[in-house]
Parts: sequence; C-alpha cells; structure tokens
Amino acid sequence: MPKKTLFTSDFKTITELPSALSWENEPKKWDLGSNSLKIHSNGKTDFWQRTHYGIQNDNGHFLKMATKEKKFSLTTRVRYRGKNEFDQAGLMVRISPQNWIKTSVEFKPGESDKLGAVVTNLGYSDWSCQDLDNPGVEIIFRIRAERPDFIIEYRLPGSPDKWTLIRIAHLHTDHPDIPIYAGIYCCSPVDAGFQAEFDYLEIGQLT
Repeated sequence: MPKKTLFTSDFKTITELPSALSWENEPKKWDLGSNSLKIHSNGKTDFWQRTHYGIQNDNGHFLKMATKEKKFSLTTRVRYRGKNEFDQAGLMVRISPQNWIKTSVEFKPGESDKLGAVVTNLGYSDWSCQDLDNPGVEIIFRIRAERPDFIIEYRLPGSPDKWTLIRIAHLHTDHPDIPIYAGIYCCSPVDAGFQAEFDYLEIGQLT
C-alpha cells in the first residue's frame, strides 16, 4: 500500500487538468466534465519500437507527470470502447522514446481482448499478452515502481483486494536519480474511432 499520496486527480469531479499533468502528443479530441476524462485517440497512433514488425511509432497519446520518487505506485481505472484492431488504453512509465513501459487492454474484434505489457529498452520493444474475458469493458491497472524495476498488475471491478500480476520488468537505463514520466495513455494504430474513459489517476509513495 502507498505510504502517502503524492498526486491524485479525480476526473469525475474536475473540468480542467491539474497543472502537474501535461500531454505528450495531445489528441485532437478529449474532454472533462462528464464524470471521466474521455480521450478519442487519433488514427495511426502507437507506441512501438522496431521488434518483429520493424515499426517505429512514438505518437500515441500520453498524459503524464514527472516524478523523482524511487518507489511509487501508479493507478487508474479505464473503460474502453474499441472500434478497430489494436485500439488500446492503460498506463505508461517513460524515460525517453527508447526506454518505457506500457500496460493496457487491447481491442480484438470478434475475439477476446488482449491484456498485456510492452517493455521497451534501448529502442527495442517486447510484448507479453494474454486473453482477457472482460464483458464489462472496464479494468483497473497498477504499476508499482521499485526503480529500476517495475511490477505491473491489474484487477477487475468487484475484486477490490485481488491484484493479478501481469509482469515484472526492468528498464536498463532508468537511473533512480533522474525523473521519470508516469501517467495514462491510449492509441489507435489502425484508425480513429476509439474512446477511452479514465476515472482517475493516482500516484502514491511506497515504503
């Protein structure tokens, strides 16, 4: 459990983003003031570096804040309405375009959605994933940072005390004395039309 809350934003109750948050690749359409932060991702957006596909994309939407905390937790709750294959939304921690982690739910038309994490070190991404049977299209993500290592977890609504491990990962170039950016993200590698709704963003200090 977090020792103390370092930052929290309840998107259900605010109409302007806190000054601590800023966009990396701001989407054309997003809004506050109707019980959530709604993000409509632009088409042809993604975060991925090289591996297998040969693709280098770094234009997904990332709402971030900087922290120098060595141990912290990052949590959000997201509802998603996928339209095209690979539509995705979740959490991200990021040092640079070559070094970052994202965890998300990814839409698969006609199939189970994919739950997974992408870890990118030194400009190369790898992806671990599993099927997610989640008819409620709602999920809670958490990343626990013990820099330079990160523990990635999720839970479904209705199971408040049960976190399930997705992955434990390492960022090779994450020196604990430099800031790291943490926040929520979404993207649509195929085309526009995806909407992700985030209820809150919370960053807590860990012991």
